[in-house]
Amino acid sequence: FVVEGTSMTSATTEVLTTKLSHRLLTQCQHKHLPLRSTIPYCAAVSTCFVLCLYIFVPSTVRRLPRDDVRHIKWRLFAVFVFTTMSICVYPFIFCFDEEKVTGDDGGGNRFPALHIMGWSPFHPARDLLILLHVCCLYLGPFVASFLKIHVARKNVVMYDGFVTTTKRGSIPPAVGYIQATREVALLPLSNRLSNIQSDPALFWGIIRDLIVAPFAEEIVFRGMIVPALLSSHLSPTTTSWVSPLFFGTAHLHHAYLRLQSKLESTRIVWLTTLVQFSYTSLFGAYVSHAFLRTGSLVGVTLGHSFCNYWGLPNLGFLSKTDRSELSCVYGFRWIISVMYVIGMIIFGIGFRSGNWSFFPEESVLPSLLLMSE
Repeated sequence: FVVEGTSMTSATTEVLTTKLSHRLLTQCQHKHLPLRSTIPYCAAVSTCFVLCLYIFVPSTVRRLPRDDVRHIKWRLFAVFVFTTMSICVYPFIFCFDEEKVTGDDGGGNRFPALHIMGWSPFHPARDLLILLHVCCLYLGPFVASFLKIHVARKNVVMYDGFVTTTKRGSIPPAVGYIQATREVALLPLSNRLSNIQSDPALFWGIIRDLIVAPFAEEIVFRGMIVPALLSSHLSPTTTSWVSPLFFGTAHLHHAYLRLQSKLESTRIVWLTTLVQFSYTSLFGAYVSHAFLRTGSLVGVTLGHSFCNYWGLPNLGFLSKTDRSELSCVYGFRWIISVMYVIGMIIFGIGFRSGNWSFFPEESVLPSLLLMSE
């Protein structure tokens, strides 16, 4: 009986593995499930994504600071396990059994499930255009960073080998810009790279914030959720606004951690959480739209990583005080503000079809699912 049971288990495992590989890599006839099925699925995915950070991470490790190396590594492991499981489960929920498929079932599409989930062939130009589109929102910060170098060229700065003079014009402008760039940009970057090499916590923190977290979140909240909602006959626009609600909700557990730390008042924690939910939902709406238009996880991950690196705009240039590193460009506040507005205008124009669009003329994901736009 033991031998027979083992044989049956092996046969079942082999059948499931064959079906999984076929649907993931060869073809998946995607189901069009009703919203009453896909909404609970999306809620379960976002909830389990958060729970895995608690279930797979030992309680002794969870008590460590968030930036402790052991805590980071365990969280990366938990996210890896969950995303792998999610990718494997998706075809069994949303792909028809090959034996039961009829000519009118599903959308009639025959694309691999991985392709539908965003693992499409790499197109550098398409993916870099998403990154360039995101950069438009940071035109103001880019200009502020350059003006900071401009101010450093004109002012007296005498430390750490920065060569300049008190007499304006006594050194060539090009030399002044070179020295200012070295002082303002290159030396801090060099110091940061040295710190990364010597500080494991900083190194693993960057791996988490700029590589693993953006990629894993895009796999789960775009690759797992957006096709499911779209195949339920939601319009692309509605899908772009509904899917980020799960993304924003998944960040609410940060409030629980901050309340547990007792370092901030309850009012501040909930106010901060509300702001975080708002901008994560807005950002989620954008990357959901970009994913719908391009069908590429690579492009939206690049944009996600870029935003994680730059963070929210630094408005310190609006203040004369020395509390911000951008207070030195206060005199250029109107120029920087105009650049912010121009950047947002270009960003908005980039959604339109035509020569100025940053996206393909035909949205990729709806065409994969044979859905009308």
